[in-house]
Amino acid sequence: MPNKKFFSTPNVDKSLNNPDNQIKNKQSPTQASTQKLRGSYTPVTTALPTIITTSSTTTTSTKFIIPTTSTTSTTSTSTTTTTTTIPCLVRGTMVLLSNGRHKKIENIKYKDRLMVWNFDDGKFDSARILWIKVPQVHNNHNLIKFSDGSELKTLQTELGHRIFNIEKGMFTYPMTDDTPIGTHTFNEKGETVTLVSKEVVNNEVEYYNIITDKHMNLFTNTILTSCRYNNIYPVVGMKFVKDDRELRPRSEFINISDKYYTGLRLSEQKFKLSEIEKYVEDRIMLDVEELELV
Repeated sequence: MPNKKFFSTPNVDKSLNNPDNQIKNKQSPTQASTQKLRGSYTPVTTALPTIITTSSTTTTSTKFIIPTTSTTSTTSTSTTTTTTTIPCLVRGTMVLLSNGRHKKIENIKYKDRLMVWNFDDGKFDSARILWIKVPQVHNNHNLIKFSDGSELKTLQTELGHRIFNIEKGMFTYPMTDDTPIGTHTFNEKGETVTLVSKEVVNNEVEYYNIITDKHMNLFTNTILTSCRYNNIYPVVGMKFVKDDRELRPRSEFINISDKYYTGLRLSEQKFKLSEIEKYVEDRIMLDVEELELV
């Protein structure tokens, strides 16, 4: 059965990815570091990546060993310890730029503008990049296949990287029961496609992640993907159904920089402040700009 087309493919402005038209006042790593969480907030203790550099007569390569986070859950009868990583996308994943071209995720830079889905207006849009994750390596990944022939390779293996779930009207983890086989999602052609299979593959991969400014989402290997902060409101017909919630004041987030306050739309989020602070700190510690890799 042919894919159902929801929306027309966007008319793209090929000038958007011209370096001459990029934002000229992007923060330097030094400036960005001065805008980290401030005040009395105590940073989380997530370890920075261990950098291993190998050289030969012709090439030099760098790998980042995954800094795992152990979470211990205690009940009256048992204690369980699990090791997790940030959900991510494998090296080679193709990202849709705002000019309609594609670029491998490992080659994406902060100067690039990406094609996103604007849930406020229910349309394709372009966005700057809020965050690029430092590359790391892991010993397995998920292979997720869709009815249009596209595939996603994601981490972490017990969850996967969130895809848009049309039935639930939100981004859900593809490896969980929230996203069963048969779930419909959305691709860069404006079509609905179906999740047809998912499995875990045991081989070493290098992985990355990106969050876009204010929209959070992006199209990866044609599929609309994002993080939980994109689930601000329910979605019907690919558009937010907004409520009359009271916006949270800027003063509540005194320990968080303007970059993340506006980029993650924190005034509209319902997460606890402590959870938001930890989320932001974790991203800062794995930001390629903070580690001066771009």
